[in-house]
Amino acid sequence: MNHINWGMREEELIKLLDKHRKNDDSYGCLVPGSGVKESAYYAHVLKYKYNMNPLTVTWPPILYTDYGLKNWRN
Repeated sequence: MNHINWGMREEELIKLLDKHRKNDDSYGCLVPGSGVKESAYYAHVLKYKYNMNPLTVTWPPILYTDYGLKNWRN
């Protein structure tokens, strides 16, 4: 069975974030924003747990479905 050492993985993440963390108000990372709760959660964790300044971005698809357009407008 494979075992993931989450403590070691977090240390690797922190080292990576340290390379990109800014000491001013500029953005240190991008978070793709799909319009659902997960992207807001990721941005929140990056900001408040890891002291990053994330920029959340979203973009429209080439062709919307009716359902997708309704979600995007919300």
